[in-house]
Order: sequence, then C-alpha cells, then structure tokens
Amino acid sequence: MQNDYAVTQKVIHWLMGIFIMLDLFIAQKFGNFVGDHDGFIAYYNETRFASRVDHATMGYILTALFVLRVYFRNRHGGAELPANMPQWQVRAAHLGHVGLYVLMGALFLSGIMTASAASQPIVIFATFDVAFGAADESFFQAVRQIHELCTNLIIALIVIHVCAALYHHFIVRDHITARMLRFWKRVEN
Repeated sequence: MQNDYAVTQKVIHWLMGIFIMLDLFIAQKFGNFVGDHDGFIAYYNETRFASRVDHATMGYILTALFVLRVYFRNRHGGAELPANMPQWQVRAAHLGHVGLYVLMGALFLSGIMTASAASQPIVIFATFDVAFGAADESFFQAVRQIHELCTNLIIALIVIHVCAALYHHFIVRDHITARMLRFWKRVEN
C-alpha cells in the first residue's frame, strides 16, 4: 500500500465520475416516456433513439476506462487509509469500493448485452453497429431490468461515496479526499 494514488488512477477516477454523471443524464432522455401531449412524438422518438446511441457510445468509452482503471488498480494498488480510522469505516470503505467496481462491471456487461439484443441498430462512434441483428425481446427486457437495477444501486453508492468524501474532507480533515483532488503531486500525510 502507498500513501497516495498514481496520477493515472486519479485522472481515470475523475474522468469516469464525470462521464458516468453525463451518461446518467443521457439515459434519462430515453428512459422515461413523457407522452405526446404537444404532438412531438416523432421528434421525441428521434431524440430518444439518438440518446440511446449516445448512451451506448458513452458506455463503451466507460468500459474502456474501467478496464484501464482495474489494470492500474492492480498495478499500483490503493492508498492507505489513516491508521486512526475506525474499523467500521475501513470495512465500509472497502465494501463501498468493491460494490462500485462490481456494479460498474455489471452495468457495462448488461449494457453491452442489452445493446446486442436491441431491435434497432445501435451505431457507436458513428461506425460500429453493436446490435447483432438478432433481436430477442424477452432477453432484452430481462437484461434491461438488471441494467436498471444496477443503475439504481450505483446511484445510491455514488451518493454514499460523495458524502463520505465530503465527510472526510470537511469534518475529519484526514486528507483522504485531498489525495484524489491533487493531480500532479502526491499528498504527504
């Protein structure tokens, strides 16, 4: 274990955080049907489809970042927690991070599986169609339910993660959060 995270780990952490928030916003554009109150159903369907493509593209970008994140986590390890941190917080931090990694992996896998079973083409990066053309509605709906469950669970874990970071930064002041905020030099405790 080391005192701080590698710069690559910090950059990937923040890129993924920003991209996940953006992707959750994009997903809301096609995830909720608002109806045809103003006669814009054709516009809505076109926007909804474009949002699905944007969501899938962002999902593939996040999947690549996730693979890099796991690689650098295995290569560099994690940062040490303060010696005076209560044991329940140490366990909670470990479980929270494991939960985030498991849910991210499950989201990426279920997203890829959902896109592959879609009835419409999902063209990512304006080049690759990831819908394999064999639409299976029952499989699509089953995997979509898993994807939505993982989305809701990861939102809850992200909120807890952010609250814990704010707690450590403003109340405990133990420099845990500062390690992720300083990119170009390592924090000395």
